Amino acid sequence: MPPWIRGKRFIPEEFTPLSYTPSYRALTEEQRLRYNQLQALYFNEQIIFFETAIGRKVLEAITARFVATANLQKGLRQFLEEEQQHTEMFSGE
Repeated sequence: MPPWIRGKRFIPEEFTPLSYTPSYRALTEEQRLRYNQLQALYFNEQIIFFETAIGRKVLEAITARFVATANLQKGLRQFLEEEQQHTEMFSGE
């Protein structure tokens, strides 16, 4: 991790599941920061999972089975390609 980012939170603190619990308040600032960073990475993993396990499958099924105009088919294929690029961006591939 680049030195300039080590001290940064990756997502708003309120988005982390434990931020409203007494256990969270017991953590040191360093522990809260690292928890925030790890939770943000997990959040990205969830996005990748849902895009690949659900989103891509639905788009592929629609593109393969749906009778549509040429423009709609082209748009669906483009959307599918953009989702693939988006997933690669999140995963660092």
